Amino acid sequence: MRLYSRELKKGKKMKSGRTSKIVWCYDVHIEGKRKRVCGFEKKSEAREAAEELLSSVRQGLDISKESTFNDYYRQWVTAEKKGKITKSAFQTYINALNQFITYFGEDKKLATLERMEYRNFINWYAETHAQESVRKVNNCLKAALNDAQYDGYIIKNPAYNITFEAQLATQSEDVKTVSKAEFLRLKDYFKSKNNKSALLLYILIITGARFSEINNLKYIDIKNNGINISGGKTKNAKRFISVPNSDIEHIRTTLDKHTKKIHGDAFNLSNNAVIKSLDLAIDKCNISKRITPHALRHTHCSVLLGEGISINYISKRLGHASIAITQQVYSHLLEEYYEIEDNQTINFLKSI
Repeated sequence: MRLYSRELKKGKKMKSGRTSKIVWCYDVHIEGKRKRVCGFEKKSEAREAAEELLSSVRQGLDISKESTFNDYYRQWVTAEKKGKITKSAFQTYINALNQFITYFGEDKKLATLERMEYRNFINWYAETHAQESVRKVNNCLKAALNDAQYDGYIIKNPAYNITFEAQLATQSEDVKTVSKAEFLRLKDYFKSKNNKSALLLYILIITGARFSEINNLKYIDIKNNGINISGGKTKNAKRFISVPNSDIEHIRTTLDKHTKKIHGDAFNLSNNAVIKSLDLAIDKCNISKRITPHALRHTHCSVLLGEGISINYISKRLGHASIAITQQVYSHLLEEYYEIEDNQTINFLKSI
């Protein structure tokens, strides 16, 4: 390690923001690689920084892996996620990076990202977004930082144990769902139609699957007693969803009325086409709410909970990564059913 001073060029500033003619630098050689940093006001500050770098190297930091977070994340998300998850899920990872760049800029060094900085970023994002949106951004960035730590790009993970409280209220479950009666009216309406958009929506109702999962179905995925989901968003997304044989018969009969695609795709429809079909159904079924196809997934869960189906089964049917995710997403509904079951428990205990 070598410490030295040099004259700072006119017009430049040190880290403190003040101008000065003399600054201190350190110059270290590690495993044949050179690291030189200038701009310290005192020799002791340069020494301390150099010793901190050497300590990090001894702990596993590879100084040859200096990179901006932007560059590392783009390489990471392409290698780890692209082609392995749905397009919409992949876009969630890209959106998280865009928020990071908005706050830090494109040139933020991965190795210089500190935990306090990251916490301030998450708190900044939480000021204008709902809890679920903040959770998604944090989870995407944290996953990349976990791998960066494992690979030696950073010693400590700045996203470790970060907590947050969003300021914008999450949309209530009432807005995301329709009633059971409305749900059944929609089911009957879609079953009466022969177009593919209506059929796709019908399958969403009876399976609780994601829009992309059903839109990407192949003919061979439609079995005699259910539908095979090839996977995508989570490790548990690949699953078999049981449905009544009568529903399978309706699905196959409707598909037979359309020309089969050469690549075996059952649907592959545009999102706009399906939304238009849903909007029309909402009007025809006299439903006051404007919902998205994803609301059918939420309502499917709500109806099953109302029928006393276990949260463990529902979690697997929906393809969630864990039961904890199901409990988090549907906490509002679970609280309602807890109160009902609590009353039932009290009435039972009174009767014995």
